[in-house]
Amino acid sequence: MNHSGTMLKIVTLALTGLFIHCNLIAQQSCAQSIYLQQQLSRGEILPEQIDRVENFIDRVVHSNSTFSRSTQSETIRIPVVVHFLYHFPAEMI
Repeated sequence: MNHSGTMLKIVTLALTGLFIHCNLIAQQSCAQSIYLQQQLSRGEILPEQIDRVENFIDRVVHSNSTFSRSTQSETIRIPVVVHFLYHFPAEMI
C-alpha cells in the first residue's frame, strides 16, 4: 500500500474517533436546567415567567396542525451535508 493510502486511513480513523468522542460529550446532561435553577435562585427570572413561556409553547404546539398531526411513529428525516476537504486528488474519498 502506498503512503497516501495509509495516511488517508489514519486521517479517516482519527476523524471517526473525534466524531465519536464529540458525540459522547454532547450526550452528557444539559446545563440548561442548572442555568435555569441559578437564575431562579438569584431572582433573575420568576417562576411565573417560566409558566407563561411553557403555556405559550403548549398553545402553539396544540393549535398548529403540523404539530398536531405528528405521531410517535413518524420518522423525521433531517438532511445533512458533509464536506470532505482534501489537498491532493489521491486524498479524495
